[in-house]
Amino acid sequence: MENGLLRVPVDRLSNRDRVLIKAKGIADKLLLVKGTDERYTALVMNCPHKNGPVSEKNGQLVCAWHGSTFDDDGKVLKGPAKNDLKRYPVERVGDMLEVRIA
Repeated sequence: MENGLLRVPVDRLSNRDRVLIKAKGIADKLLLVKGTDERYTALVMNCPHKNGPVSEKNGQLVCAWHGSTFDDDGKVLKGPAKNDLKRYPVERVGDMLEVRIA
């Protein structure tokens, strides 16, 4: 990460629609998701309810602590979380994805 910008090669997602990223300078894991419309989303994999770890389970994003579930856009499907997962803007620039962290 440099100047608040995380650069990830697009080919990290070549055979799948999502990839988990842990990068120096970022405390939380990020999930990069490639949408069907070729747009990308970066989701922080910590639950907004009590900051519990979120992971993929049966095609959904689920908090390990209290079971809140989220869709691929980070929107709450089931509580106790009331807020969506934090998202960062992603822009494709050539063969790189640029995630604006700061």
